Amino acid sequence: MKAQPLQGTAGSVMVPRDRVVAFLPSDTLLHAATLLQERDYAGAPVLDPQERVVGVLSVADILKCATLGPLPVNPMKALLYMRAKHEDTERVIQRLKETRVETVMSKPAVTIGPDTPLPEAARLMVERGFNRLPIVDPQGKLMGLISRADLLAASHSLRPRA
Repeated sequence: MKAQPLQGTAGSVMVPRDRVVAFLPSDTLLHAATLLQERDYAGAPVLDPQERVVGVLSVADILKCATLGPLPVNPMKALLYMRAKHEDTERVIQRLKETRVETVMSKPAVTIGPDTPLPEAARLMVERGFNRLPIVDPQGKLMGLISRADLLAASHSLRPRA
């Protein structure tokens, strides 16, 4: 595999809506954390009842709530940090049960359209430090999601052997 210049649009490589995990603002962090862990995802969009993107929730957002403060550099270190602080597991679970997604999600959500060129999506992710971008229609409804991994996959192709 050899890296190729990014070509195409966000819509051409996005994960379609029917395969995207999403949350409601009223969902609990415990529900969100459980689903993200089960699917091995690091984040997901937050939708209003009309399927419009109103925010993005990440594992880091959840861990900030669980630890009641700023986190070490990455989420895996945060788990070690929590263990080192001897956080009472029951207290953390109770906090996650009582806290709604809307209180910790990143908002407003930064979104792109399906016709956004891949280089522009990549630039936005790098400049803003995003790991994923929701892709929306003109009404702001979720169409799909693109991640850094999707961009990486799009930049690699198998070259035919000569």
